[in-house]
Amino acid sequence: MRPLLLVLLFRLAAVNGQAPACVTITRQLGLPSNTVYDIFQDSQGFLWVATENGLARFNGAHFSRILNSRVRSLAVSGILEDSGKRIWVHNFFGEILYVENDSLKRLEGWEGRYENGFPTISYSANRFWISTSHQLFQYNHANGKWINLDSAGQHDKMYSHHFATRQGELWMTYSVASGIVVANETGQNKFFPSSQYGMLPNMQLLFEWQNRVWLFDRHQQKIYDLRTGQEANMYFAGVLKNGVVRDIKNAGDSLLAFMRADGVSLLNRKGELAHLLNGKNISSIATDSEGGFWAGTLNDGLYYFPSLNSISFSRADGYLYRKIFYDSLSHRLFAGNFQGGVDVFLNNGKLETQIRTPGWREVQSIWVDYAEKRLLVFTDKLYVFSLPGYSLEHVIAVPAVKKIDNVGDSYVLATSGGLLFVNKKTLDKKTLLGVQRISTLTYDDRNHELWVGTQKGVVIIDSRTEKQTPWYAFDTLSVGLSAALYYPPFVILGTQNNGIYLVKDKQVIRHIHTPDGLPTQHITSLAAVNNLLFAGTDQGVMILNITSGKHWFINETKGLVSPEVYDLTWMNNRLWIAGTGGLQNFRHTVNQQVPKIFIRRIWSTDHTPVKSSDGITFPPGTQRLNFEFDVANNLKSRGKTRIFYRIRELEKNRWNETNLFSPTANYLVLPPGKFTLEVYATNEDGVPSQPQLLYFTIQSPFWKKGWFLFSLAIITLVVITAGIYYRFRQINLRNRKRLMEERREQELRIAQLTSLRAQMNPHFIFNTLASIQGKILSGLQQHAVNSIEGFSALLRKVLDLSSRELILLSDEIDFLEKYLAIEQERFGGSLQYRIDVDEVLQQELVRIPSLLTQPFVENALRHGLMHKQGERKLFIRFMLRNHELVIEIEDNGVGRAVALEINRSRAVTHRSFALDAYRRRIDLLNASRKQKIELKITDCTNEYGLPSGTMVRITLPLGYELN
Repeated sequence: MRPLLLVLLFRLAAVNGQAPACVTITRQLGLPSNTVYDIFQDSQGFLWVATENGLARFNGAHFSRILNSRVRSLAVSGILEDSGKRIWVHNFFGEILYVENDSLKRLEGWEGRYENGFPTISYSANRFWISTSHQLFQYNHANGKWINLDSAGQHDKMYSHHFATRQGELWMTYSVASGIVVANETGQNKFFPSSQYGMLPNMQLLFEWQNRVWLFDRHQQKIYDLRTGQEANMYFAGVLKNGVVRDIKNAGDSLLAFMRADGVSLLNRKGELAHLLNGKNISSIATDSEGGFWAGTLNDGLYYFPSLNSISFSRADGYLYRKIFYDSLSHRLFAGNFQGGVDVFLNNGKLETQIRTPGWREVQSIWVDYAEKRLLVFTDKLYVFSLPGYSLEHVIAVPAVKKIDNVGDSYVLATSGGLLFVNKKTLDKKTLLGVQRISTLTYDDRNHELWVGTQKGVVIIDSRTEKQTPWYAFDTLSVGLSAALYYPPFVILGTQNNGIYLVKDKQVIRHIHTPDGLPTQHITSLAAVNNLLFAGTDQGVMILNITSGKHWFINETKGLVSPEVYDLTWMNNRLWIAGTGGLQNFRHTVNQQVPKIFIRRIWSTDHTPVKSSDGITFPPGTQRLNFEFDVANNLKSRGKTRIFYRIRELEKNRWNETNLFSPTANYLVLPPGKFTLEVYATNEDGVPSQPQLLYFTIQSPFWKKGWFLFSLAIITLVVITAGIYYRFRQINLRNRKRLMEERREQELRIAQLTSLRAQMNPHFIFNTLASIQGKILSGLQQHAVNSIEGFSALLRKVLDLSSRELILLSDEIDFLEKYLAIEQERFGGSLQYRIDVDEVLQQELVRIPSLLTQPFVENALRHGLMHKQGERKLFIRFMLRNHELVIEIEDNGVGRAVALEINRSRAVTHRSFALDAYRRRIDLLNASRKQKIELKITDCTNEYGLPSGTMVRITLPLGYELN
C-alpha cells in the first residue's frame, strides 16, 4: 500500500458520513458461510477465505470450495502458504490440513503427536512451527521429520503465540511460572515478570510494524516495545482507547489494523487514525496486491474495499445528490439533492455549508457565476442566491431547467418551454425555440455558437445574429442529446441512444459507441480535463484519452457503489460522481497489476488424458476436448477479466474470448496431431497476463500407423491385381453386350423401315393423288392446291419424324391431325374423328417412340371403317393413368373378324399395315428398357353380342426416354 494513496483517506475519515466505498460479499454471492475466521492472499494472487463451512479460494468472480469429507470439522482458520505454494490451515478439532493440487489433505504425522488445545502454525526457513498450549514441534514437510521442542515433554511452558516476520525471522511468546517470555530463533529474549507487568498466561500476541516486533497484551489492552520493555503509548494509546481490540495485523507497509467487535481501526505511519465498518464484528483483515482491503466478520460475511482511495459521501438525511457543479474560481463543489437542497464542499472535500431552497423538489440544474457573485439553482423555480453569504435574492418562474450556461451578458437556460435567455443585470427574459423542449446545451465561445439539443435534433444558434441552423451527424442522423460539452477545439455531444460524437468545425471527428468499448449507448453526463473525456452512463463511467484513443472504466471494480451515474465533474485532481450510490470521488488510476492465468484442468468426454514429458496425450478418436481456466491476481475486476485463447496450429491469428463466469474452452472435433493451446487474460483496465502454453497430442488411429500402412499396401496390391483382371473381364463382357446392342439397334432400324413402308402404303398415296387429280379435272384448282399443300406437309412430317427414335407427344398429335384431315376428305365427309388429350399431360415434356399411333389409326380406317355403312367414328385418346401414358384408338367399324372375311372374299393376301413388323419394333424397343410398352387389341361388341368395332390400347410409362 503506497502512503500517498492513504493521505486523503485519513483526512476525510474524520468528516461525518465519508468513507471508502465497499462491497459486501455474503453467502448469496457464493461465500461458504457468513462466519469468516481468516483471509489470506497467496503468492499467485488468489484470495483464500477460512469460514465456518470450510476453506474457499476466490478469483474475483466466484468461490471454489476445497473440501475433505474425512476431516472431523469443516470450520478452519490460520491460513498460511509454504515455499511449495501449498496452503495450510487447521480446523477447530485440532487437525492440520493443506491444499495440494486442488485437494484438501490431512497432515497424518500430526495425529500421533496432537494431544489437545488449539494449534498455532508458523512457517519459516522451510520449516513449520506447530504449537498447542503445552507442546511445540518443528516439522519439515520435505522429509517428514518431526522435532519435539517442549522441554522433553515436561510441559512447564504454556505457548501463547508465534509468527514469522517478512524477513522470515521466527518470534514466539510463552509463559513460565514467573512471567512471559518473548524469544526468537537467534536466542534473543525479553522477559516480562508477572510481578512487574501483571500479564496473564496465553493472552499475548506478536505483530510487526515499521520493521519492528511488538507485543500486545489482550487482557490489559496494552502494547509493549520489545526493545525497551516499555508500553508504547506514543504510537498506540489513541487507538486502544476506542474499545476492546481482539487482534492486530499489519495491513501492508503503511497500515496497522486493529480488529474489534465494533469495526476495524486503521493507523498510518503519521499516527492518523480512521475507523471502518462500525458495528461489525471483525475477525480478520487482508490487503491484496491491487490495493484492495478485505475485512472478515463473524456473522456478516466479507467486506471488500476496492480502493481506500475511493471516498463515498453519504448524507445524514439519506438524500441522494442529483446535480453537481464545480466552480474553479471559488474552488467549491456544489451538490444538489432530490429534496431541493445544495451542499457546498471545500476543495479538500470538507462540507462547508448546506443551502435549502423553498422548493422541496429535486435540483435539476446548478450554475455559479462567481464574477456576478451568484448561485443559480432550479428546483420548481429558478432561485438566485448571493455569494458568498448564500442568501436568497430572486425567485424567477421559468419552465423546468435542465442546464444553465453563460453567454455574454445573459444566462442561457435549457427549459421544457424553449431556450430562455436571462439578462444578468436586469433578469429580463427572452425565449427562442419556444415550442420545443430543450434537453441540454453548450456554448462554443470561439465560434460564438450555441449548441442546443431539441426534440427534433441538434440546432446551432449564432449568439450574435440568432440564426438557427439544424445540425446532422453524417448528413442524415438527427441525434437526441442528453449531455453537451465544449472542450476546445471540440464540441462533445452525448446522446440518449447513440453514444458520443466528437465534433470539430461542425464535422464528426469520431463516433464513440458500444463497439468502441462504451458500456452503453445512453450518456447521462460529460466532463473533460487534461485531454481525458469522462462520460457518465447508466453502466458506470468511461474514461477516454482523446488523443490516443485508449479507454478505461470506473465501475464496481474501482469502487463505484452503483453503476447509474446522474452527474460528474472534476475537482482537486479527482473525479466526483453523483449517482444512485450517492456522491463519490475517485483518483484516476489504472490497475497495473498483471493478472495470472492458469489452465486448471483439461479433459475429454470420452477419454482420459495421459500426462508425459511431452505434455498431454489423448488416444485416437477423441471427440471433444474441454479446457478450464482460472485467473489470479485480479480480484478487483470482480469477474470482468477477459480470457483469450486459441489452438495455435489450427486457429492461427484468430483468438476466442470468454470470462471467469464461463472459464472454459470447448473443441468438438480435432484432427490427429500435435497442438499448442495458448491462453492469456486481461484485467479490467486491459493489462495482459503472460500467456500460458499447453502442449497436447491427439494420437493417430491405428490405420495411420506404419504396420497398418505396410499391410494395407500388400492388400492394395492384391486388390489392384484382382481389379485389373476383373476390369479386363468386364471390358470383354461390355464389348459383347455392345455388339448385341448394335445388332438389336440394326434390327430395330430394319423394323422401323419396314413399319415405315407399311405406314404410307401405296393405296393411300394413289388414292390421295387420284383425288387431287379429280379436283383439277373438275376445275377445283384451289381445292386441289390445298390438298397438295396438306399432302406435302404430311410427307415432310413423316420424313422428319421417322428419322428420330423419340418424338414429343405434341408432334405425334400434330401428325395425326394432318393425316386424318386428308383421310376425312377422302371419306367424303362420312368420317367423324376426335382426338382427346388429358389436361394434366404436358405435351411438351412427354416423349414417345416416333409415329407410334399412325399405323393403328390407318388400320382402323382401312379395315374397320372402310367397310362400315352409315356413320364412321374414330376416337383417339391420350390419358394419364397411374403415372403411365395410355393411348386408346377406338373405331365403330365392322370388327376384325368381318374385315378378315371381306379381305378373303376379295383375295387380299397382305396383312394389314405389316402388323408383324410393327410388333417386332415394339419388341426391340422393350428389349433395351426396364419399363415396357404394352399393346392390347380388343374386339368390341354391342348389346346383342355383334361386332361393333375395335379398341387398341397402348400403355407407355412416363419418363420412357430416361430408361
